[in-house]
Amino acid sequence: MAKVKITGHASGTGVVTITAPNTSTDRTITLPDGTGTLLDENSSLPAANLTGTVADARISALTASKLTGTIADARFPATLPAASGVNLTALPAGNLTGTVADARISALTASKLTGALPAIDGASLTGGVGLLVASGSINGGVQSPTSASAQTHTVFTFTMPANKTKVVISGSWSYYSYQSSNGWCLSKFEFTTNTGSLSQQASQWDGEQKSGTGSNNNHGGHAQDTTLTGVSAGTSVTISLVMTPYNSASCWGYYQYSQCTAIAY
Repeated sequence: MAKVKITGHASGTGVVTITAPNTSTDRTITLPDGTGTLLDENSSLPAANLTGTVADARISALTASKLTGTIADARFPATLPAASGVNLTALPAGNLTGTVADARISALTASKLTGALPAIDGASLTGGVGLLVASGSINGGVQSPTSASAQTHTVFTFTMPANKTKVVISGSWSYYSYQSSNGWCLSKFEFTTNTGSLSQQASQWDGEQKSGTGSNNNHGGHAQDTTLTGVSAGTSVTISLVMTPYNSASCWGYYQYSQCTAIAY
């Protein structure tokens, strides 16, 4: 039978007392089969001597430097807590999702752009940049030989854009005249606004004289460039081709094709 031996310390003078608890139940204390020192609440236990799992409640203020290996996905919550990324650097652009706000983009070089730029309204451009405000064509119109007054054929109407001070009108047309006696058929582009005729409208008529007593067909081609100034923004301007007989109401005028453009500056 093994024996229990209590040996006092050779240099000590104190008395060590073993006190039983206040209990009416028999207790048995089993000593380990090894040499060592009994621990109390003030003793230090080497971590290397721990086995099994330490409860979460026993772990406090664990520093990240103590972590090694890979943290399992299951250890991360479905939604990570809010954190500031102000000090993050070297983030791979390939990991970005969503949309980057304009304010976060600085000094973007044109070489990084792909695709087509969206349509841009040039109505407010200044500095001599021309803006095509209208273009159009008409094909086939006649000046009656029985009418001595001018006949008007509208090509297009446009509205004067903002921040523009003048409009350059360029037009061309071809026509032929038919008559049975001497006479003229004259034509020109005319410009009118919703408040009346423009003072800058062209006053130069282009035409061909058809001479002789028999039936004659004479062809003519004409062009006209005019600059309109002083037209207020929002003003509606109508471009028309006007034809009229001159010196003889028996002269037909028939234009075959008319083309005109308006560019604002």
